[in-house]
Parts: sequence; structure tokens; C-alpha cells
Amino acid sequence: MINALIYTFQSYIQGLKYFFNRKIIFYIFLILLIGGITAFYTFTLVWNESDSLLKMIIGNIDWISDRGYLSTAFEWIIKIFGSAFILILYRYFFYIICSPILSLISEEIERLFYLSKGIIAPKNELPLISSFWRSLRMNGRNLFIELSITVILFLLSIIPIVGFIFAAISSMVSAYFIGVSNFDISVERYYKFDTSLIWYSMHRFDALFQGIVYMIIFWIPVIGWMAMPIISTMTTTIHFCKLFEASKTS
Repeated sequence: MINALIYTFQSYIQGLKYFFNRKIIFYIFLILLIGGITAFYTFTLVWNESDSLLKMIIGNIDWISDRGYLSTAFEWIIKIFGSAFILILYRYFFYIICSPILSLISEEIERLFYLSKGIIAPKNELPLISSFWRSLRMNGRNLFIELSITVILFLLSIIPIVGFIFAAISSMVSAYFIGVSNFDISVERYYKFDTSLIWYSMHRFDALFQGIVYMIIFWIPVIGWMAMPIISTMTTTIHFCKLFEASKTS
């Protein structure tokens, strides 16, 4: 657990220096463009359509619709949790669509990281089409599991007094699966699907800490939404390289 925290901290310090590397700058701007456009339209859609969803849910419930404060409360609940739900879908959709580009960024970061240590990077390139299908399979699996757990925890979070505990657990679940999505951009070049699941069970704190940092920075308006997928790809690539090297010497 301590090593996971140290590697996470080190990977962010070392990873950010590659953000404007000339060999990957084109991919970075492409991801920023895709991320900016999809984030804008996704959250605009959720915010605008939440009113229609509110009317559909409480339109025929007179005792709620006749009380202004309850109607307003339900409106904000739907906006907040509707946005959180769509955010999960958006995150997985983004990683699946952009997986080939993120994979190219990860490969270059790995090469530069090993080069800085005077080591030749392992030749584990994955064809882009294979990277896409791997991402579709891994993220599709994780999406189903995360939504199943999150829905249950959301219902439990409504319980008075202790509800906040389940809300906190829900955030940790999301952070873990965020970490897995980011790590898998590197892990896919080294381990097959089933073996990867074993690897994640052995390095769950590494995935969790990377996911927590992702969630914190992601909520910085605009900058976080657009740049965080790139930053996290760089940092988890370095983090994975450290773990891989440590496994060879242990």
C-alpha cells in the first residue's frame, strides 16, 4: 500500500514533464479536441434534459409536484446523480474510442522513460485494432461491474445518518475502476486479458490511488475534463514501468 502511494506520487512528478514532448504533441492535441467536444455536449445534454426527466418522474405525483421545495430538491438530485451516471458512461465511452491514440502515447512515454534510464524499452507494441478490441472488452466488463455496484451503493446512501459511508465507498469503487482503465493502456502490452485481471487484484491499491488523483484533478473545470485522460495515461505508464521493473528484481 505504501509503495503504491509512493509510485503514484513519483509518477505524477515524472509524468508531467512529458506533456509537451514534441513526439506526442499531435496525439495530445487530438485527445484534447475529442475530450473537449465530447465533454461539452455530454454535460450540456444531461443538464438540459434533466428537466424533462424530472417531469416524467414526478409529473403524475401530485403530492410532490404541488410542493415547490420538494420539486426543487428532486430536480437537483436528478441533475447531480444523472450527471454522475452519465459521467461514468462518458468515461468508458471516451477510453474505448480513444484507446488506440492513448496506446500510442503510452508506448512513447514508456520508450522515453526507459531511455532516461539508459535502458532499451521492451518491444511489446500492440496493433491498434487489437488495442481497440482489448479496450472494448475490458472497459465493457468494468462498466457493467461498476454500474451494478454503484446503483446498489446509491440506494444505500439514501439511508439517513450512515448514508454518507456508502457514498464514500461508491467514490472509492469509481476511483478503482478509473485506475484500471488507465493502467490497462500499458498492461495490455504485457498481459493477456485473464492474466491482467490477476495483475489488477495484486495491485489494487496502485489502481485505487491513481484513480483518486484522477478524480480530484478531473473536477477542475475544462482543464481537468480535457487534459486528465492524457496526464493519467502518462503517469500510469510510468507507474506500471516501475512495478514491472520491481517485479523483475524481486
